[in-house]
Amino acid sequence: MAAVGTEYKFRNDKGALAKLETMLNNEQRSDTLFLVNEARYRVLSHLVAAYSPVLESMINEHFAYCDDRDIKIRNVRNEESFHLLLKFMYGVEMNFTQTNIIVICEALSLAEKYEIGDFSKELKSYITSTPARFQIDTVVVLLNTARKLNLTDLYEKAKVYAYENTEQLVKHGSFVDLQYEVLVDLLKSDYFCAKEIEILNGLLTWHDDMDSKKSKDKADETTEHDTDSGFEQEGNNERHSVATEERDLVDCYDTKSEETTSSTDDTSGLENKSEFPGETSGSNNTDNENLSGKPDSCAELVKSFKENVLKSLLSHIRIGHISALGLLSAFETELFIKYKDIVADYKLFSQSTEPRKKYCPIIVQSDPGALHNKFFNNKYLFTINRLTLNTTYESGETPMGGLNFKVDLREFSEEKSVDALFDIHLICTSEDDANWKCYTEVIIAMYAKCPPNCTRCKSSKIDNLYIFKDYCPFSFTNQVSRQYIGQLRLKLNDATVYNHYVIQNAITMVVAFKTISITKV
Repeated sequence: MAAVGTEYKFRNDKGALAKLETMLNNEQRSDTLFLVNEARYRVLSHLVAAYSPVLESMINEHFAYCDDRDIKIRNVRNEESFHLLLKFMYGVEMNFTQTNIIVICEALSLAEKYEIGDFSKELKSYITSTPARFQIDTVVVLLNTARKLNLTDLYEKAKVYAYENTEQLVKHGSFVDLQYEVLVDLLKSDYFCAKEIEILNGLLTWHDDMDSKKSKDKADETTEHDTDSGFEQEGNNERHSVATEERDLVDCYDTKSEETTSSTDDTSGLENKSEFPGETSGSNNTDNENLSGKPDSCAELVKSFKENVLKSLLSHIRIGHISALGLLSAFETELFIKYKDIVADYKLFSQSTEPRKKYCPIIVQSDPGALHNKFFNNKYLFTINRLTLNTTYESGETPMGGLNFKVDLREFSEEKSVDALFDIHLICTSEDDANWKCYTEVIIAMYAKCPPNCTRCKSSKIDNLYIFKDYCPFSFTNQVSRQYIGQLRLKLNDATVYNHYVIQNAITMVVAFKTISITKV
């Protein structure tokens, strides 16, 4: 019993959250059905409306003009991205580290579009503060996302990866998904280094894909108006109509056409390119009626726009570094035949004679007192002596370039799980009072070691544990000296496995540094 004169307060957070989780996709406790590609998500409209004013407007309009409660969400490539938004609204636990980064980036774009600010903030924090797992099939979506949302640090790191892998990137299927401004940014750089004819081929493939997508979008819109309209109203500028939902920057892929419409304004001489023929919005119904009466004029406008986009890109191709033999061979391909009239005009190309060059960080002599230090390919062992669970222990320090590196670790176990979990941080400090910053790329692993009198390894080898198997970037400053690396999960399949990683209460972490760049500012 509470003492007299005191207040006894209670809030059922845990119980309420548990009940809320069960309501997602629960037919009995939902009043709305979202159709996302092939997926169907049952939700409570009042809860969704409380999180997103954009979805609230869409739901209210649909209910006002339609007899059903089935709302189709367009322009979502991965339905799991939209599902993440719903999980956030219903308080369902999400594991970002085990979610495809492409899905994460699209979820971030959707959170921005639907004005779900808290979730957008959380996703931005994740992709900027945790190691970006740059791979050839994900770097495009990271570039697009970082550029679109002004995530400068992530954008610069993603560009470096693109420079280091240009030859693969220009031939990769995702290259056609680059936003226009990102593509121009890469083409301008000396470090976007591959054979110039391969870069030209990639550029033409990009443009050909944009051309085909615009044609497809136009056909799709005609079909959508035939099948999904029914409550579209003229002058409805602000509403989010389901039948005429804007084709704005929904995700990191399908933004290329809109990027070109806004970014080539100086070269195309067209106005209102965001409502270019083939694009729809809630405010251009009257314009579309007027344009429909002038098909020839529209066709010329479309053709002129496409050509100006291509010409703006060709101005960054260094024609002097393409051999005559290479160009003649290329003209035998179907792609170059399509563009032969434009590509044959050498005046459209850059006349720069400056060669492209492989990206390589500037190496400066190692000196603790220097303003800049660079180190490459170093591997260190960090030993952590731990005694109890749920306590953070630190390793000893390893000095490098006037800075000291160490690892801290906390071991714990989840309820109803026998697996051992390890949260790992990397710490970088300096005894100097001056301001400094450090950029590094690391792999961190926990190596399995056969203990004395072990018979287990003879029958089945125990693998080393990795948080990630490729180098991942981290940044430190004198204000931010500790970064979360990730979590290791040790599956205790039998009683002997644990003893291969924790020997006499000591855990040894192997940290491989690909690059360490230290700057005093």
